[in-house]
Amino acid sequence: MKITKHTISTSSPLLLLLAMAVSALGAEVIPLRPNDVTTMVTGRATRNLGSSGKATRFTLSSDTVTWTVSAPQADDYAVSVIYMDPPKQMVEVRCGSSTVTAPALVRTWPEKPLFMRQELPGVLHLKKGENQIQFRLPELEPDKPAKEFVLWSIELGTPAARKAQLERAKEIRGDASWMIAGKYGLFVHWSSAGYALNGNQPRSKWHEKAVDLFDVKVFADAVERTGAAWVVFTAIHAGTDWAGPNEALEKIRPGSTTKRDLIGEIITELDQRGIRTLLYMNAEFARKPDPAKSGNIAVGVTTQYGDDVEAVLRDASLRYGKKLAGVGYIDGGMKKIYPQDPPWERWVRAIKAGNPDAVAGFSSNRGPIVSPFSELAVTDGGRQLSQPEPTAIGPGRQLGDVTPTWWCAMDSWIVKGPMNGKIGDGPKFPAEQYVDYFKQMAAAKIPVTINLAITADVTADHPIFHPDCMAIMEDVRKAIRGKSADSNTPTIQSFVVEERMQGEAGVGQVVLEVDVPQDTNYQVQFKIVEGKGTITSHGNWAVFTDAGPGQYVFEAIVTDAQGAIATASASYEIVDVDASKMYFDKATWIKATGKKTYSFVTRDPSLPDVLIIGDSISVGYTRAVRTYLDGIANVYRIPENGGDTQKALNRMHKWLAGHPWDVISFNSGLHDLKYTLDGKINNNGTQVRSVTEYKTNLEKEIELLVRSGATLLWTNTTIVPEGAKGRIAGDEIVYNDGALEVLEDYPSIAVNDLYTTSRNNPEGQQPANVHFTPEGYEILGRKTASSIESLLKASDTGR
Repeated sequence: MKITKHTISTSSPLLLLLAMAVSALGAEVIPLRPNDVTTMVTGRATRNLGSSGKATRFTLSSDTVTWTVSAPQADDYAVSVIYMDPPKQMVEVRCGSSTVTAPALVRTWPEKPLFMRQELPGVLHLKKGENQIQFRLPELEPDKPAKEFVLWSIELGTPAARKAQLERAKEIRGDASWMIAGKYGLFVHWSSAGYALNGNQPRSKWHEKAVDLFDVKVFADAVERTGAAWVVFTAIHAGTDWAGPNEALEKIRPGSTTKRDLIGEIITELDQRGIRTLLYMNAEFARKPDPAKSGNIAVGVTTQYGDDVEAVLRDASLRYGKKLAGVGYIDGGMKKIYPQDPPWERWVRAIKAGNPDAVAGFSSNRGPIVSPFSELAVTDGGRQLSQPEPTAIGPGRQLGDVTPTWWCAMDSWIVKGPMNGKIGDGPKFPAEQYVDYFKQMAAAKIPVTINLAITADVTADHPIFHPDCMAIMEDVRKAIRGKSADSNTPTIQSFVVEERMQGEAGVGQVVLEVDVPQDTNYQVQFKIVEGKGTITSHGNWAVFTDAGPGQYVFEAIVTDAQGAIATASASYEIVDVDASKMYFDKATWIKATGKKTYSFVTRDPSLPDVLIIGDSISVGYTRAVRTYLDGIANVYRIPENGGDTQKALNRMHKWLAGHPWDVISFNSGLHDLKYTLDGKINNNGTQVRSVTEYKTNLEKEIELLVRSGATLLWTNTTIVPEGAKGRIAGDEIVYNDGALEVLEDYPSIAVNDLYTTSRNNPEGQQPANVHFTPEGYEILGRKTASSIESLLKASDTGR
């Protein structure tokens, strides 16, 4: 859309309003997204002053920049402004009679970021539909113009939308602690603009051949010599070439990808050596609507652009999964991508599609953080040995709540032009200066990623990095890692994954544990390589919560005090049995349980079938139920401890086994109300499920059971005595009352009141323990059998 410019200079209030009206003529109408923050650069505004892209040369208080926006509804909007070198006076944003003002920020730091974001106090009220948003410097005087001031953009979003955006960013934030532990990594800018050691054409002219020539082991050997804990490898730069398959990119830029998956091979080879891989991308590859046409897409026309980048990122993440540590550096973030108002959140979610722990970073160039979804401080100092501005990092600060990382080049990012047998000019500083710098940054816990210019032809025929740069990096490795390239990595003596009982917790938890030499400086991280679920870490051990039957593969990553990394793998199988045979075929039952506790029941087809769902209390009384109902019903019990309501929801389909049960007795409670700390039962911890969560889950559980067609019997939670470990006496009353509130909507469900039975028979309970004596379980079993028999008689169920 053509944007009309008008030049009006006046200090009269009446003429100022006229200037606002005239400046809006022919303006682009920018739709404000609900539940999000919309960014608008000055290139999308009308201006009564010169310059394209940025707004400069403010000389009078009447000089304005005006955006036309469309609000989905009348609402109040918070306003942020990004600018550089403001005068020491007020800034103002206005919409009709609604105005927000504030003194301009004063930059108190010496270097980057040069552009600053200022969130103005108060809110701007917008009516539904079109609104004109105007920026000006209201205190300017003709003899004191703001010659150096540059306005870049404004950002609009309701306070609720801004808060929700920050919360969503925090929820999906990746874990970059391994970068701090690893101290430094290597940037490998294998750009399409690079040259072979002895060649006169950029790689873009022979891309597929360069991919075929690339010797991954030669490359990995060189990386290992540097001691780098990670590599940031350029996936796409200076064109659309991609060193491997990517269906999304091939669709929008045919011929850009290769059959050989070089990126995948690099990730795998480095992973085997304990070195992680992140990708670098220049997202401009998607800005041109047609490779045959010149010029970028119009500012603000972002839908297809955002979709294309998202698809490419998602393809890469799903293709490489958990072995890809993230996309650590998306270039041009503030200068070239931000003006498009792109879908930052969607891009980051795409980066995490195959690895939820992946990290994402968008370059802020000379400005503040482009989006709260950027997780790393991404800006560089060229060949200077510097660091991100410490006062600019943190919640609400210019660079945001990010991991403070730094990016620089030892020789150059790429060698521009034919190398003629020489890989650039070599390092800028002497070895001692680099060693001191890396030591200082490691002490400050600021991970450094340093670039060494690389040849486009990566083969064993010649060095791929400048020899002097490699020599310095070996000095850095010895100083930081304290070892030579061929020294041993940390020793993992064993890595086991097994089910363990956590004392009185009563649930067999799947525990991951590594055995390493005792060293307080070791850091241990656990990852799920295959399968889905969650891991809760506690130092050198963790608890795994699975997502159902299947084969699971885990990786333990141990980082020592010098940043050296060792890995080990272990697998664990949650047996996937034929649920329809589970209760009625002995071999299947044994496979499903593997425990003598859960004895097999030979079915009498002439009798009704009863299923008991519950925790360890039901384990104790099931034998008595079977005895009392002998000849009356086949009594089965689920093949494991039922645990809390969330576990019941996850397992219910398996437990029901598709069988037409006549009566189902079910209970959850003791494991919802228990207290845990660091994964172990502990009265000083927090409850597994709040009573609200318990009621919500229980209702869902009941809905599943109702659909089974069985007659249902709710068995409430037995008494919690004083002194019971991990539980507080009286909580069971609150949870039982909560269950009764849920049951009000299900009047056909009978109640088996074991709480009263257990309270009235205290001699049958173990001291200060939720479990019972054999006599106690006999009493509970007799009461449960009586409740079940009553339901069977009432329903006249028989065979």
